[in-house]
Amino acid sequence: MDGVVVLIAICGMLAGTALGTFTGLVPGIHVNTMALLILISYPSLSSLLEPICEELELDPLVVPLILSCVIVSAAVTHSFLDFIPSVFIGVPDEEDCLSVLPGHRLLMAGKGLLAVRLAAGGSLCGAVVALLLSVPLLLFFQSGSGPLDRLDAYIPGLLLLVLLLLVLSQRQDREVRALFLGKSFSQEARTSILPARPMKGAEAILHGRARRHWSRYRIETAQGTYAAKFKGRLPRGHIALQGQWVLTRKRWAPMAMACGVVALSGLLGVSVLWGHLPDLAWSGVDGNMMFPLLTGLFGVPSLLASQDGRPVPEQQDPGPVRMESHVVLSGSLSGLLAGLVPGITSTSATVPASMICGDTERDDEASAERFIVLSAAVGTASMVFGVLALASTGQGGTGALMVVESMLGNDALEAMARPTSAHLTLLLLSVLISSLLAFVLTVKVGAIVARRSSGSSGGRLSRAILVLTIALCAILCGPAGLIVLTVATLVGSLPPALGVSRVCLTGCLLLPIILSTNGWRPVIETVLGLMP
Repeated sequence: MDGVVVLIAICGMLAGTALGTFTGLVPGIHVNTMALLILISYPSLSSLLEPICEELELDPLVVPLILSCVIVSAAVTHSFLDFIPSVFIGVPDEEDCLSVLPGHRLLMAGKGLLAVRLAAGGSLCGAVVALLLSVPLLLFFQSGSGPLDRLDAYIPGLLLLVLLLLVLSQRQDREVRALFLGKSFSQEARTSILPARPMKGAEAILHGRARRHWSRYRIETAQGTYAAKFKGRLPRGHIALQGQWVLTRKRWAPMAMACGVVALSGLLGVSVLWGHLPDLAWSGVDGNMMFPLLTGLFGVPSLLASQDGRPVPEQQDPGPVRMESHVVLSGSLSGLLAGLVPGITSTSATVPASMICGDTERDDEASAERFIVLSAAVGTASMVFGVLALASTGQGGTGALMVVESMLGNDALEAMARPTSAHLTLLLLSVLISSLLAFVLTVKVGAIVARRSSGSSGGRLSRAILVLTIALCAILCGPAGLIVLTVATLVGSLPPALGVSRVCLTGCLLLPIILSTNGWRPVIETVLGLMP
């Protein structure tokens, strides 16, 4: 490989890192939008770079390769730095929307910088693991059996499996509910000073006043109020109710609630992604409704919930962070699912990864830290495996890689199928260099933002960010975007109220993809009257 080409490609990687830093830190501007702008500007960029190549006696065909390095570096850098707005601002994009709540939880515990460093470390480890696996995987993909060609037939089943795992991840209610089954009563006017101890199957006597509550009673004792059942009517006044304790859990209710949230968010996703929204005077600068959809589902509800005026705690410097190896490995391997299977995003791939790593949805800081590392590793590893899928099949799975596919052309994509290909080597080198640079940038920028946010008014900061979010939505997507933001916020407020995880809101991405993959999109568009 010509050293001059490598040097120019490295310059392109540095430019891509700068672009990825910009798109990662500015809410509402996705790296796919930037990649599309590069594709639109490709004729002008080619006319600018080709004379330079001629002066250096290089083949002008290296121009699309250099621009591809720019795009890949930008996409990798974006996957690192986009976590900072999700922690300190609460505005997510498609790759990190599930991390908003754990990141905000750590921020309000004074550990926002820890969250950023965990995300940076998880992303870097995910990139390194994926790069180490790249050559063996590419040799396997290019074997005579053609595993990726046969994968297409299993994609609908894999998508349905991810959706099923999403619902099954809602375990039974952890709160034990005590119910007292009354058998007999007496009107003894005395009060027990011994606290009631609900134990499964234990016989006991409750002393207190009985009040009717729907089909049950509530026994008000000196130590608390307990739910009770009794065949017949209990008299007013003080009684002694003799009976037996029954302890229960809600086993299927969380899953039923999760199914409802998945279906509702999926319907919203179908309407936004496939529907023809009304043209209300102005369609905005960008017109991409993914920003108001995801911000309304995952960002705005947490901003509204933090309007209590509490100041942001002083952010502590955690120093070097430690990550569990099995969490990093699970996230990296789940990135393989997102990188190779069209339709499964890094957000969707986080669901099975979180189930493999155990319960990461408990409301404690250790769980939030694991989940952040996990989702960060999935997001960056999926980009590396997406490059391998592009080299093996000639098709990009993300918007950025689709632009790379368009610029490189068929001849270059066929050459990338070889592990010794210069094109593939430079693209993987782009991942390595941009990952190292993005890791340093994420830690440095995160420290600056954490220092400036320490001690600020939580309510005032939340209101300012909320106004900024609404303004960005209006500018980027117009009045229709504000409508989508409002409806998505209402739907995004349901999971905490119903006691299920926000991961169920990823149905807004999964359900439309599943329906489209199984060929239902034309039927649904016809039924909904969305066909032009």
